[in-house]
Amino acid sequence: MIRSILGVLILGFCLFSLDAMAGYTLYLKSFGEWTVFCSLDEPTRRKTCRLSAPAPSLPAHAVGPRVQVDIAHGRNGGPIVRLRVLQVVDPAKPVALRVDGHGSHTARAPRTGEAEWSGSEAGELLGEMTGGDALAVRFFAPGETTARERFFSLADFTKALATFRETSKRFGTE
Repeated sequence: MIRSILGVLILGFCLFSLDAMAGYTLYLKSFGEWTVFCSLDEPTRRKTCRLSAPAPSLPAHAVGPRVQVDIAHGRNGGPIVRLRVLQVVDPAKPVALRVDGHGSHTARAPRTGEAEWSGSEAGELLGEMTGGDALAVRFFAPGETTARERFFSLADFTKALATFRETSKRFGTE
């Protein structure tokens, strides 16, 4: 009797675990510091693609501040450039993205360090990135007067962006 009940419980647990699957990686390719990543969320059947620097990874020890830059499609189909600083930032001071000698694209970020550029500013920023050498991310930690910076190479960005756009079309995520 106890074995039967235990067997039913284990079987039920296994069946419910199948429904809780997070998703599948549909596409993953790196271009220098940039990675195109497309996935399928199993429960919702929603597909997403993004272009990220550095490559999405499990938390690891990093030299300097941990920063993530993502390019994705907005709800209207236009590009979105997202910044995630993985430490507390000073919300009273702007975060900025700058490509080579171009002007800075600034935004206000909450203490959690998330900012977003969309519309024409995101398009302008992507245009600068396709012709640039380096992307600088600049932010202030609370109580500091000197900005912290993190740089990403743009050497392979144009190939990565073209692959992101083509892969997004193929998977229907744009």
